[in-house]
Amino acid sequence: MFKGTFFIFIFNFKMLRRLQFLLSHNEVAFFLNPRSVVLVGVTTRTDPEAYNPLEQLLKTSFKGRIYAVNPKGGEILGQTLYRSVLELPEAVDLAVISTPREAVLKVVKDCVAKEIKAIIVITQGFADGNEEGQVMQAELVKIIQDTGTRLIGPNTIGVVNAFTDFHTAFLDFHRQINHNCIVSQSGIFLLGAADFMAGIGLGIDLGNAADIEISDLLEYLGNDAQIKVINLHIEGIKNGRRFMELARKAGRKKPIFCLKTGRSEAGAKAAIS
Repeated sequence: MFKGTFFIFIFNFKMLRRLQFLLSHNEVAFFLNPRSVVLVGVTTRTDPEAYNPLEQLLKTSFKGRIYAVNPKGGEILGQTLYRSVLELPEAVDLAVISTPREAVLKVVKDCVAKEIKAIIVITQGFADGNEEGQVMQAELVKIIQDTGTRLIGPNTIGVVNAFTDFHTAFLDFHRQINHNCIVSQSGIFLLGAADFMAGIGLGIDLGNAADIEISDLLEYLGNDAQIKVINLHIEGIKNGRRFMELARKAGRKKPIFCLKTGRSEAGAKAAIS
């Protein structure tokens, strides 16, 4: 009986520590400063044309716990490949999904069931694709609604945090600490800006912005002491009034520069791709 009671105490202590972490962290922090991350849909290839996000992440000095999921299981680069998110030994802070489009909804449901609070969907072909993709993107939003889980993407390269040397991109790129932040709705724009500006501190590619949008990031970035300048690449905003209110508040602390694209007919077509 004593052993059983002791086990319950340890279990509750772990749950309490996680609860304290959840309550003390802004939801954006799970994306930019995760303590643990799972890469879902990892390829078993590691050649130069594999564009393997696990291989890229292992090249960094990221100190968090790294997990990988492939439905076939096995091992790659010294990492165990779990067959499902549900098999993970913990509820990680961030899940990065790069599976085929048809598998994404099931994986997101599993992430919610596992109580993972932040999801990045790299996969393309949702609202940036055909009508079926638009329906699937709407379903993505329904799955996470009122669950406490937030989502960046789909159709994104994810995030970059040069201060912790963490990124979710599937290719290598120039990383150098710079106290600028870039929030973009284009992965190519984000990586290009990192080269042009000789590095970035924080970078977020919102992709299709199905859930997390620019306005959701402004308060966090405004309060981040490491960031001195906020740069925004804007293709569209869901709620202009909310954006202006939050931008004014953050703008009292540091300058905000905005580049609006997609105003011409050709630009509008490019913005949804």
